[in-house]
Amino acid sequence: MTGKLNNLQAMRAVAAGMILVLHGVSIALGLGYPLESLAMLDPWANAGVDLFFVLSGYLMVAIQDRKARSPWRFAADRAARILPLYWFMLAIVTVAGMAGLFAPSSAAHILASFALLSQPLVGADPILYVGWTLEYEAWFYAAFAGAIALGSRVGLLPVLAIAIALMVMVAGAEWVAFEFLLGAMVARLLPRLDTRRHRAVGMAALAIGICGLLASLGLEGSYDLRLIAWGLPATLLLVAALTLPQIGEGALTRAGDASYALYLSHPIVLQLALSIDVPLPWWAQWAGAMLLAFLAGNLLHRRVELPLTEAARWLTKGPRLGWRLRPAP
Repeated sequence: MTGKLNNLQAMRAVAAGMILVLHGVSIALGLGYPLESLAMLDPWANAGVDLFFVLSGYLMVAIQDRKARSPWRFAADRAARILPLYWFMLAIVTVAGMAGLFAPSSAAHILASFALLSQPLVGADPILYVGWTLEYEAWFYAAFAGAIALGSRVGLLPVLAIAIALMVMVAGAEWVAFEFLLGAMVARLLPRLDTRRHRAVGMAALAIGICGLLASLGLEGSYDLRLIAWGLPATLLLVAALTLPQIGEGALTRAGDASYALYLSHPIVLQLALSIDVPLPWWAQWAGAMLLAFLAGNLLHRRVELPLTEAARWLTKGPRLGWRLRPAP
């Protein structure tokens, strides 16, 4: 993995956009908005999560292959990246629940959510329900750290495959966890492909991936078969993003930069914006809520996520002169 891969940022933007539309439709339908014509997007737009998962699997292996890290360094880097903003949003949901804006949660559920263990400990999604994907990410990170510790460069994928299989067979994770492995396999196999064939492979992967996703639109049972219906097309789209020419910097890459903040914040913004009684046609309020969620996610990225992440990275690495939390390799 060399250079800046803007296509991957675009892929993040598309994935976050799909989830925004998914919840924009499902929340609106739950509140009585007449959006039945878009009901087919639920559960289909859940495929945005599958795009995130294969992308995560790819990046973890590609970055590790480029610059080897110890299990501790890897875990610290991942914690600094995902926990600050997630804990910030969980704190907002907790306070909002206490204030009566959302359904209150038990102390056990709140603590399990902060620990990224809500599903195994209390048998429910976290209090910020989109956080279920972060719990899967955390399990994958734990498996990956173990694979770093136990497997050599050649043996990383087999150890990772066994760890993910144990997650599914023993810990009760869904089969979607194997999508991390699909992304990891792309990271190892793609460099072996003759670069002269990249464009042809990329165009084929793009066409088949898009057709594969569209084929499952409105297909009953696609959610239960998501590893095949959405995971495999998502993997092909990842291959396309890596082998086709990279796009330039622009609105799509900036949206990809803010995709994590948008993903975590949009359910709260949509729920509040769509619940308020305003003197507007329903379609105008819905469109306004979608735009507001997008803008709020971008503002959260700039004003909250970036400073929190920078502070967390400083804490895990320590100042340039002096103390470190633990020596990095």
